[in-house]
Amino acid sequence: VTVLRQYYPTPALLTWFAGVVLVQYGPGLLVFGVNRASVMTQDPHFVARFCLLASALSGGYWGGSVMYFVNSAQPEIQFFIALSLGGMVAANVSTLALYPLMMRVYILSMVLPFSLWAVLQPEMLNRYLGIGMALLVGYLLYFGQFHIRTVRRTIELRHENADLVAQLQAHTEALEKAS
Repeated sequence: VTVLRQYYPTPALLTWFAGVVLVQYGPGLLVFGVNRASVMTQDPHFVARFCLLASALSGGYWGGSVMYFVNSAQPEIQFFIALSLGGMVAANVSTLALYPLMMRVYILSMVLPFSLWAVLQPEMLNRYLGIGMALLVGYLLYFGQFHIRTVRRTIELRHENADLVAQLQAHTEALEKAS
């Protein structure tokens, strides 16, 4: 809002910011308003669908709403938007990678509208920016998949180590009894 204040009217920016707050915090507040424990224990699929919807809403709002501020005559705004979207997506990938579908929906809905807009502009600078954003999406999707594989392998190794420790303790106890 602070950066865009010199280019756009304050009421429009405040309305946009209110929407950001709503999509970022609204789903969480809604869950807190419901008895969280009973919802999660009774229907985990509901929780998964709810989180996927919240992720799509958040990414879609960011990706779609910034299009209001995009103007091909203002390259500084385009680059600010690209950096903002790229930074937000990159910051959330490691968390969302634990839920691959949610991660994909969030990344694609947040970055693709701007990327497509930029690629379809007649100026080469815009096209390069759009291609760069599309490459960022590809990299973040790959990184997310790599991250979830790493987390899964870490969990598997932890369980294997716990099993080995239990076996070692059992063997140690058996040796102590035998001696």
